[in-house]
Amino acid sequence: MSGLNWTQSNGVGQIINAHSSGGGVNVYDNSTGAATTPIVSISSAGDISCNNFTTTGSLYIGSSMLFRYVPWTMVYNDSVASGVTPSTGQQIIYTSRFGFTVANPTLPASGAWNWNYSYSIIGNTMYLHYSYFAVNAGGAGSGGAYQYIIPGGYTINTNIAIPNTNAPLTQTGATLSNGSRIGSFGYSYGAGAENVGGIVIANNTTSLVVLLSVAAVPKWHGSNSYAYNLGNLIVSFEAAIPIN
Repeated sequence: MSGLNWTQSNGVGQIINAHSSGGGVNVYDNSTGAATTPIVSISSAGDISCNNFTTTGSLYIGSSMLFRYVPWTMVYNDSVASGVTPSTGQQIIYTSRFGFTVANPTLPASGAWNWNYSYSIIGNTMYLHYSYFAVNAGGAGSGGAYQYIIPGGYTINTNIAIPNTNAPLTQTGATLSNGSRIGSFGYSYGAGAENVGGIVIANNTTSLVVLLSVAAVPKWHGSNSYAYNLGNLIVSFEAAIPIN
């Protein structure tokens, strides 16, 4: 190697070595000894390669973020066997973590259930996966449509995902949505008694709502229609959300 040969400690035990070779620059993390694989490589043409980008992180040039990555992360993942009553802690997470800020449904008092909410971020897109199953009925809550809050620390880019402003979220009547579709939703209950699809729509910069496809009359997923108060209930959705 020739040219640039630079070493610096960041003050927390991480030592960074940068070497230039063949017109490019390789950056190594030598915090645990001499590294042989660069964590970042910059070619002479300006191409940037993150060769060891396996954990949460962001790549910046100056103050401009070029790329960020969060691997699939569980916001909440739990299950209860038959006959076990959910604890107070699980109830608090259920109502606040997922932000049913207009109507707060509740978990069933007994019976088997499982519930998963996870996300990943690649660049400026957040991917969400939500799934819920319960043998016994929970509580529907009251007051209107459910609002699913996205994981904290991020906001929806409402210039791309246009939020809905044309819906009575108190569920006083059926309406169409003028918001952008950013995901798909599924709802079924009973022994195949009914299966309903829907679309996930941005509600504001931090929450999502769901418009259901029910015959010719669109309905909002909430306390008054297709709620959490039915047995053998499966609720799931996936969304790809542009974020700031």
